[in-house]
Amino acid sequence: MKTSLLAFSIISLAFICKTIAAPEPVLDITGKKVTTGVKYYILPVIRGKGGGLTVTNENNLNSNNNTCPLFVLQEKLEVKNGQAVTFTPYNANQGVILTSTDLNIESYGV
Repeated sequence: MKTSLLAFSIISLAFICKTIAAPEPVLDITGKKVTTGVKYYILPVIRGKGGGLTVTNENNLNSNNNTCPLFVLQEKLEVKNGQAVTFTPYNANQGVILTSTDLNIESYGV
């Protein structure tokens, strides 16, 4: 009984390990890998649904914090790209952004 339970556990673990996919590179809209140190604009996929993303303190009337924006907003006009951002993996040894991994996002003023 113990042998069959152990065998079942090993088979189950092997199956679970095979079904969990390794992180894949994140691709931009042109199909190229998203890399660190490159500025990107986060835009809607569907045209006519507003512009890009920007960070601001605009909606926080009680805050005197001008150094760290607290809100991410979408530009109302489609012609506005918003603010550029760069992605940096938590593991700085990687040059490509991978799915299901931790990363930092830094925004740049327009």
